[in-house]
Amino acid sequence: FTHTLYESTESLDTVLQTVQLTPYRNKRLNRLSLSLVRRVQYAALLLHNRDIYVLEEPDQNVDQETRHLFATVLLQLKQQQKAILLLTSNMESALFVTSTVYRIDHRHLRLLDVEPDEPEANEDVTPEVMHVRFEKIPTKVNEKIVLLDPPEIDYIESQDGQSVLHSQSEQFPSVFTMNEIETRLTPYGFFRCHRSYIVNLQRVREVITYTKNSFSLVLDDPEKTTIPLSKMKMAELKTMIGLK
Repeated sequence: FTHTLYESTESLDTVLQTVQLTPYRNKRLNRLSLSLVRRVQYAALLLHNRDIYVLEEPDQNVDQETRHLFATVLLQLKQQQKAILLLTSNMESALFVTSTVYRIDHRHLRLLDVEPDEPEANEDVTPEVMHVRFEKIPTKVNEKIVLLDPPEIDYIESQDGQSVLHSQSEQFPSVFTMNEIETRLTPYGFFRCHRSYIVNLQRVREVITYTKNSFSLVLDDPEKTTIPLSKMKMAELKTMIGLK
Protein backbone atom coordinates (compact mmCIF):
# COMPACT_ATOMS: atom_id res chain seq x y z
CA PHE A 1 0.00 0.00 0.00
CA THR A 2 2.74 2.47 1.00
CA HIS A 3 4.77 1.55 -2.07
CA THR A 4 1.80 2.46 -4.31
CA LEU A 5 0.71 5.50 -2.28
CA TYR A 6 4.06 7.26 -2.60
CA GLU A 7 4.67 6.03 -6.15
CA SER A 8 8.04 4.74 -5.02
CA THR A 9 10.57 3.61 -7.58
CA GLU A 10 12.37 1.49 -5.00
CA SER A 11 12.13 -2.26 -5.39
CA LEU A 12 9.76 -3.54 -2.70
CA ASP A 13 11.64 -6.83 -2.47
CA THR A 14 14.93 -4.97 -1.94
CA VAL A 15 13.45 -2.77 0.77
CA LEU A 16 11.96 -5.76 2.60
CA GLN A 17 15.31 -7.51 2.40
CA THR A 18 17.09 -4.44 3.78
CA VAL A 19 14.99 -4.50 6.96
CA GLN A 20 14.78 -8.33 6.96
CA LEU A 21 10.99 -8.46 6.65
CA THR A 22 10.75 -10.82 3.69
CA PRO A 23 9.50 -13.77 5.80
CA TYR A 24 6.74 -11.53 7.21
CA ARG A 25 5.50 -9.84 4.03
CA ASN A 26 2.09 -11.53 4.20
CA LYS A 27 1.59 -11.04 7.95
CA ARG A 28 -0.82 -8.50 9.44
CA LEU A 29 0.71 -5.68 11.49
CA ASN A 30 -1.27 -6.60 14.59
CA ARG A 31 0.37 -10.02 14.56
CA LEU A 32 3.92 -8.63 14.54
CA SER A 33 6.13 -7.83 17.52
CA LEU A 34 7.01 -4.22 18.35
CA SER A 35 10.47 -4.63 16.82
CA LEU A 36 9.00 -5.94 13.57
CA VAL A 37 6.45 -3.11 13.45
CA ARG A 38 9.37 -0.69 13.79
CA ARG A 39 11.04 -2.38 10.83
CA VAL A 40 7.90 -1.77 8.78
CA GLN A 41 8.23 1.91 9.68
CA TYR A 42 11.90 1.89 8.67
CA ALA A 43 10.92 0.35 5.32
CA ALA A 44 8.40 3.16 4.83
CA LEU A 45 11.24 5.68 5.23
CA LEU A 46 12.97 4.16 2.22
CA LEU A 47 9.76 4.36 0.18
CA HIS A 48 8.73 7.93 1.05
CA ASN A 49 11.63 9.60 -0.80
CA ARG A 50 11.55 12.85 1.18
CA ASP A 51 14.34 15.42 1.39
CA ILE A 52 13.98 15.81 5.17
CA TYR A 53 13.05 13.20 7.78
CA VAL A 54 12.16 13.99 11.40
CA LEU A 55 12.17 10.91 13.64
CA GLU A 56 11.22 10.74 17.33
CA GLU A 57 12.54 7.85 19.47
CA PRO A 58 12.80 5.60 16.39
CA ASP A 59 14.64 2.74 18.15
CA GLN A 60 12.88 2.80 21.50
CA ASN A 61 12.12 -0.66 22.98
CA VAL A 62 13.42 -2.61 20.01
CA ASP A 63 15.84 -5.54 19.95
CA GLN A 64 19.51 -5.16 19.02
CA GLU A 65 19.07 -6.63 15.55
CA THR A 66 16.40 -4.05 14.76
CA ARG A 67 18.62 -1.25 16.08
CA HIS A 68 21.37 -2.30 13.70
CA LEU A 69 18.90 -2.47 10.82
CA PHE A 70 17.77 1.06 11.68
CA ALA A 71 21.39 2.23 11.48
CA THR A 72 21.62 0.58 8.06
CA VAL A 73 18.51 2.42 6.86
CA LEU A 74 19.90 5.75 8.09
CA LEU A 75 23.18 5.10 6.29
CA GLN A 76 21.28 4.39 3.08
CA LEU A 77 19.29 7.62 3.43
CA LYS A 78 22.49 9.53 4.14
CA GLN A 79 24.06 8.13 0.97
CA GLN A 80 21.02 9.49 -0.89
CA GLN A 81 21.81 12.98 0.52
CA LYS A 82 18.73 13.03 2.76
CA ALA A 83 18.60 15.30 5.83
CA ILE A 84 17.64 13.49 9.05
CA LEU A 85 16.71 15.01 12.40
CA LEU A 86 16.50 12.39 15.14
CA LEU A 87 14.87 13.37 18.44
CA THR A 88 15.63 11.19 21.46
CA SER A 89 16.02 11.43 25.21
CA ASN A 90 18.55 8.59 25.17
CA MET A 91 22.15 9.65 24.62
CA GLU A 92 23.21 6.10 23.82
CA SER A 93 20.66 5.90 21.01
CA ALA A 94 21.90 9.16 19.52
CA LEU A 95 25.55 8.13 19.63
CA PHE A 96 24.71 4.73 18.16
CA VAL A 97 23.75 6.23 14.80
CA THR A 98 25.66 9.51 14.53
CA SER A 99 28.56 11.58 15.81
CA THR A 100 26.70 14.87 15.38
CA VAL A 101 24.71 15.22 18.59
CA TYR A 102 23.11 18.30 20.13
CA ARG A 103 21.83 18.43 23.70
CA ILE A 104 19.06 20.80 24.71
CA ASP A 105 18.09 21.75 28.25
CA HIS A 106 16.55 24.65 30.10
CA ARG A 107 19.79 26.59 29.70
CA HIS A 108 20.87 26.21 26.09
CA LEU A 109 21.40 24.09 22.98
CA ARG A 110 24.91 22.66 22.84
CA LEU A 111 26.83 20.60 20.29
CA LEU A 112 28.55 17.62 21.91
CA ASP A 113 32.20 17.10 21.14
CA VAL A 114 32.29 13.48 19.96
CA GLU A 115 35.22 11.51 18.60
CA PRO A 116 35.06 7.95 17.20
CA ASP A 117 37.14 5.39 19.07
CA GLU A 118 40.11 4.76 16.79
CA PRO A 119 41.23 1.13 16.35
CA GLU A 120 44.73 0.34 17.53
CA ALA A 121 47.36 0.27 14.81
CA ASN A 122 49.43 -2.89 14.33
CA GLU A 123 52.71 -1.07 14.04
CA ASP A 124 54.32 0.76 16.93
CA VAL A 125 54.32 4.51 16.43
CA THR A 126 56.09 6.87 18.77
CA PRO A 127 53.69 9.77 19.29
CA GLU A 128 54.89 13.33 19.37
CA VAL A 129 54.49 14.67 22.89
CA MET A 130 52.63 17.98 23.06
CA HIS A 131 52.24 19.82 26.34
CA VAL A 132 48.86 21.51 26.15
CA ARG A 133 46.15 22.29 28.67
CA PHE A 134 43.17 20.12 27.76
CA GLU A 135 40.03 21.54 29.31
CA LYS A 136 37.54 18.85 28.32
CA ILE A 137 36.85 15.62 30.19
CA PRO A 138 36.74 12.48 28.00
CA THR A 139 34.03 9.87 28.60
CA LYS A 140 33.09 6.80 26.63
CA VAL A 141 29.64 5.86 25.33
CA ASN A 142 29.38 2.79 23.10
CA GLU A 143 32.50 2.99 20.94
CA LYS A 144 32.64 6.78 20.87
CA ILE A 145 34.48 9.25 23.05
CA VAL A 146 32.35 12.14 24.30
CA LEU A 147 34.23 15.24 25.46
CA LEU A 148 32.44 17.27 28.13
CA ASP A 149 33.21 20.86 29.04
CA PRO A 150 33.59 21.29 32.83
CA PRO A 151 30.55 23.65 33.03
CA GLU A 152 28.39 20.89 31.50
CA ILE A 153 29.11 18.55 34.42
CA ASP A 154 26.79 18.68 37.44
CA TYR A 155 28.60 16.20 39.64
CA ILE A 156 30.69 13.03 39.62
CA GLU A 157 30.10 9.97 41.73
CA SER A 158 31.88 6.69 42.31
CA GLN A 159 29.77 3.64 41.43
CA ASP A 160 31.36 0.28 42.22
CA GLY A 161 34.83 1.68 41.60
CA GLN A 162 33.80 3.42 38.35
CA SER A 163 33.73 7.21 38.13
CA VAL A 164 30.48 8.39 36.53
CA LEU A 165 29.89 11.95 35.31
CA HIS A 166 26.36 13.34 35.59
CA SER A 167 25.31 15.99 33.09
CA GLN A 168 21.70 17.12 32.56
CA SER A 169 20.22 13.80 33.77
CA GLU A 170 22.61 11.80 31.57
CA GLN A 171 25.37 9.53 32.90
CA PHE A 172 28.79 9.18 31.29
CA PRO A 173 31.36 6.59 32.46
CA SER A 174 34.75 8.22 32.93
CA VAL A 175 38.16 6.87 32.03
CA PHE A 176 39.70 8.61 35.06
CA THR A 177 39.70 7.84 38.78
CA MET A 178 37.97 10.16 41.25
CA ASN A 179 41.34 11.54 42.37
CA GLU A 180 42.38 12.26 38.78
CA ILE A 181 39.06 13.98 38.07
CA GLU A 182 39.37 16.04 41.25
CA THR A 183 42.81 17.24 40.16
CA ARG A 184 41.54 18.17 36.70
CA LEU A 185 38.33 19.89 37.78
CA THR A 186 39.28 21.72 40.99
CA PRO A 187 40.47 24.78 38.99
CA TYR A 188 36.96 24.98 37.45
CA GLY A 189 35.09 25.29 40.73
CA PHE A 190 34.57 21.62 41.55
CA PHE A 191 34.70 20.44 45.15
CA ARG A 192 35.32 16.98 46.64
CA CYS A 193 32.37 17.09 49.04
CA HIS A 194 32.50 13.41 49.94
CA ARG A 195 34.78 10.46 49.37
CA SER A 196 32.45 9.26 46.59
CA TYR A 197 31.31 12.63 45.20
CA ILE A 198 32.73 15.66 43.42
CA VAL A 199 30.29 18.50 42.81
CA ASN A 200 30.23 21.54 40.54
CA LEU A 201 29.74 24.35 43.07
CA GLN A 202 28.08 26.48 40.39
CA ARG A 203 25.23 23.94 40.41
CA VAL A 204 24.70 24.03 44.19
CA ARG A 205 21.51 25.79 45.27
CA GLU A 206 21.30 24.90 48.98
CA VAL A 207 23.33 23.47 51.84
CA ILE A 208 21.07 21.49 54.17
CA THR A 209 21.89 20.58 57.78
CA TYR A 210 19.97 17.53 59.00
CA THR A 211 21.83 17.02 62.28
CA LYS A 212 25.01 18.34 63.83
CA ASN A 213 27.04 15.87 61.77
CA SER A 214 24.80 15.30 58.73
CA PHE A 215 24.84 17.63 55.72
CA SER A 216 23.74 17.61 52.07
CA LEU A 217 24.03 19.78 48.98
CA VAL A 218 20.97 20.39 46.79
CA LEU A 219 21.60 21.12 43.11
CA ASP A 220 19.65 23.54 40.93
CA ASP A 221 18.56 20.87 38.44
CA PRO A 222 14.86 20.04 37.89
CA GLU A 223 15.19 16.91 40.06
CA LYS A 224 16.71 18.87 42.98
CA THR A 225 19.43 16.25 43.23
CA THR A 226 20.85 15.79 46.73
CA ILE A 227 24.58 15.17 47.20
CA PRO A 228 26.08 14.07 50.56
CA LEU A 229 28.49 16.44 52.28
CA SER A 230 30.83 15.02 54.91
CA LYS A 231 31.38 16.82 58.22
CA MET A 232 35.05 17.46 57.50
CA LYS A 233 34.24 18.79 54.03
CA MET A 234 31.53 21.04 55.47
CA ALA A 235 34.19 22.91 57.43
CA GLU A 236 36.36 23.15 54.31
CA LEU A 237 33.42 24.44 52.25
CA LYS A 238 32.65 27.14 54.82
CA THR A 239 36.23 28.34 54.59
CA MET A 240 36.08 28.38 50.79
CA ILE A 241 32.94 30.54 50.66
CA GLY A 242 33.97 32.81 53.51
CA LEU A 243 31.64 31.57 56.26
CA LYS A 244 32.67 31.03 59.87
